[in-house]
Amino acid sequence: MKKILSLVLVVALCLSLGACNKGGQTKENTPSVSVSKFLDGFKANDAEAIKATYSGDNFDVADLAGLKDGSESEKAIAEALIGKILDFDYTISDEKITEDTAIVEVKFNTFDLGKVMQNFITDYMNKVISQAANGLSEDEIEKKAIESFKKYLDKAKKDFSETVSLPLTKVDGKWMIDAIDETSNIINVLSGNMLNAMAQYGGL
Repeated sequence: MKKILSLVLVVALCLSLGACNKGGQTKENTPSVSVSKFLDGFKANDAEAIKATYSGDNFDVADLAGLKDGSESEKAIAEALIGKILDFDYTISDEKITEDTAIVEVKFNTFDLGKVMQNFITDYMNKVISQAANGLSEDEIEKKAIESFKKYLDKAKKDFSETVSLPLTKVDGKWMIDAIDETSNIINVLSGNMLNAMAQYGGL
């Protein structure tokens, strides 16, 4: 279980440190366009064009998650988790501009990874005592934990929805998304409510 939680926490750290932006070809310069470029790029995991729309650091989610390290099963879990996180839908519902600042309202629809975490942790806690009592080694228990997590991840449905307010600032005539703080609600939303779910267990 420790390896799975480490993977989850690393992916969450990636989200809190930055995002990646593909950047569209449109020449239109509005807060909503900048947000669209940012989110489309995040989905594509393209780090180059983020400099044009985001004030925070560039970050490659796949590299941070350590996909080149660990066992094949661990890499598969990390890849699957990142795949779910990046496979979100969004709709820009409102835009408010006040001089050189703006707020863009975005409704997200993504996989309920918080439910995945809750189901996995409950399943793990219910079984770990019996598994240990049956004499399974730590490696064997960890293997079963990975299998359990993957089972719930595969069953995840894209039914978590929430609206987030993204602040922007006009810099040198261009609308830039403000650096995203790790406490920002968008981090939890992009994680599919995974961070809030983990917080209920004290972060484990």
